[in-house]
Amino acid sequence: MIEYKIDKVILHPLSIKALKSGHPHITKDQYSEKFPSKSLFLYGISANANKDQHPICLFLHDPEHKKIKGRVWSWLCANTGANTGANTAIDFLTELNNRICSSFEKRIKLNISNERENFYLIFAEADQIPGVFVIHLGEHILIQIYCFFWRSFENKFLELLKQNLKKIFPNKTFHFHLKYREQNKGNKGNNSLSVNAITPMPSPLSLPSEKFIINEFEIKYQIDISNLSDIGLYTDMASIRKRLIPYLKLSKNLLNLFCYTGAFSLLALKHLVKQVTSVDLSAKYLQLLDENYQLNKTNINTQNFDNKNFDSQNCENQNTKHTHVIINQSVSHMITHALKKQNHYYDFVIIDPPSCSNDKNKTSSAMQMYKELLPNIIKLIANDGYLLMFINNHQISFNDFKTKISIILKALNSINTHIVEEFRLSQDCPTLKNFPEGDYIKGLLLQIKERR
Repeated sequence: MIEYKIDKVILHPLSIKALKSGHPHITKDQYSEKFPSKSLFLYGISANANKDQHPICLFLHDPEHKKIKGRVWSWLCANTGANTGANTAIDFLTELNNRICSSFEKRIKLNISNERENFYLIFAEADQIPGVFVIHLGEHILIQIYCFFWRSFENKFLELLKQNLKKIFPNKTFHFHLKYREQNKGNKGNNSLSVNAITPMPSPLSLPSEKFIINEFEIKYQIDISNLSDIGLYTDMASIRKRLIPYLKLSKNLLNLFCYTGAFSLLALKHLVKQVTSVDLSAKYLQLLDENYQLNKTNINTQNFDNKNFDSQNCENQNTKHTHVIINQSVSHMITHALKKQNHYYDFVIIDPPSCSNDKNKTSSAMQMYKELLPNIIKLIANDGYLLMFINNHQISFNDFKTKISIILKALNSINTHIVEEFRLSQDCPTLKNFPEGDYIKGLLLQIKERR
């Protein structure tokens, strides 16, 4: 067992309040600025604590991170000898191994590897391994680290990870990709993340390609992990996609707005939705969507069109054909054009705006999009049709999202809707109570019951 020098540090009263509610982060403030810079582990105490009082928590110190200076490793330190002060021994690596093992065992119990090759093996704070996400992607393991504390334990962590993978996948050889992520320094007001480091693990020794194909629910997707923030598929929404399958099987005409690389569209085509329309302003994403379509065209038996050569009237006359229409336009422009067509309705519309960062302006702009476009989008949905809406930001709670959408819909005074299902992170992407940063996806499935 390795001994580490562990100092006690005084925490800000607001940090203590958040910790006691279950929030696992200690953020930058005038107290954290005084933390000893070279300490890996710290005990957090209150300002009025006596020397024999047990600390509130043991946390991983991260002085390099711009905002999060500490991440809780252990809430209760009574059994660690915390009252003895510095040079307290903690068996960190043994506990780390136990947590990796526990995280893997949870995924085995879910039995998801039989239906998809992409799933999280470790989901950071929710699996008690702060700041670390590990994604299984076929024969590849993508490790995304948001906490620079782990630089000091990188080799040991990779060694333990590899050992535990060997136990559950004894016959598989993996390519490992390790990347640190941090706030983008060059974009003022934008907390988006950028690549800080790329560390391929030398097993096998040859450097693997960063482009490869994985399978999710019998659909193939091209993955490109050279672009950390856009690998081509959001694994954290995989469980949501599965829950949508029964509704897709009832649909004939689906509209996918802000379609990204088309996971919802391909899933719809796979389950025999007769006509699917995919809309995105990004030509790059639509090119990836078309490449994904080409990977699956023998599987989904569908004709593919782009908006330049698609004749909707001709398509409607070919009743035996299943079609996929790709439209490279802004959503607002596409909606305006679609409203000019008479008696043309969709029975399923998906709205999944671009992922929002921690920036409040982006959050409000996403809701502004709903406020501006939703009244017209509703006009395109058939009676008894479905409307699926997402917001991807932790700063808006689920209740706030539902309330804001309800206000927009009530202002229309012409339709009656009801909530069919609510969607959030689940399965391999667990969440923690009172930790909104880890509960960032919210989805609402509404049904249009009648128009007045």
